[in-house]
Amino acid sequence: MSEDPQPEETPPQPQSSSRKAFDDLKDAAKRAWEETMREAKQSADGAVPKLKEEFKRAANELVYDLSYATQFTSTLAKNAIPDVTVNAGEEGATAGKEAAEEFLRKRQEAKEASTAPPQEPIDPPEAAPAS
Repeated sequence: MSEDPQPEETPPQPQSSSRKAFDDLKDAAKRAWEETMREAKQSADGAVPKLKEEFKRAANELVYDLSYATQFTSTLAKNAIPDVTVNAGEEGATAGKEAAEEFLRKRQEAKEASTAPPQEPIDPPEAAPAS
């Protein structure tokens, strides 16, 4: 007379049509995202070697152009400027150096003078007694 009490099994509820549509949409979006990411990774993997080659080519062209421009202008300047200007450049550099050293020397002297202790004032001589 003892009956085993078993829980009553409830049949699974059928999904509502809107819930099913939402789940289908979610699954489709997930598959699309995964497919897009897979394709992007494949594209990036294929592009990296090409990108490296383009960077190498661009760097090579940049160095070539800079070297060319530097050499071209220096050769042109060397042949276009008379030798007289070489002496003028050396004399100007020497004069500029001397002027800067003089300026720094005067600046240092002014700095030392401003930090030196003040001199004691000289007392005026005592007046001679009136006769």
